[in-house]
Amino acid sequence: FERVCRYAFFGAIDGCAGHNWFEALDSSLPKSGEWVADTLLKVVADSALYTPGWCIVFLGVMAILEGRGVVGAISDLQRDFLELLRGNYGFTLPFVVL
Repeated sequence: FERVCRYAFFGAIDGCAGHNWFEALDSSLPKSGEWVADTLLKVVADSALYTPGWCIVFLGVMAILEGRGVVGAISDLQRDFLELLRGNYGFTLPFVVL
């Protein structure tokens, strides 16, 4: 049950952050008038900026919520960051592009 609560807590924060991120992208990125180019620019910005930050925050928050503190978060980041980032790109990016 504790794990479910951790993921629910993070999911609520992530949902709000993601909403605000895409609102910021919509209002700040230049618009070409061509929806494909505009969407591609958002996907590139999301993949280059938000996704790596999301991975860092996810691993850090989960370690802290598990009671392993900052040292545990740093350890998780060193061990798991690249794998999580690659997995994010490999799994979610194809769906985002569709």
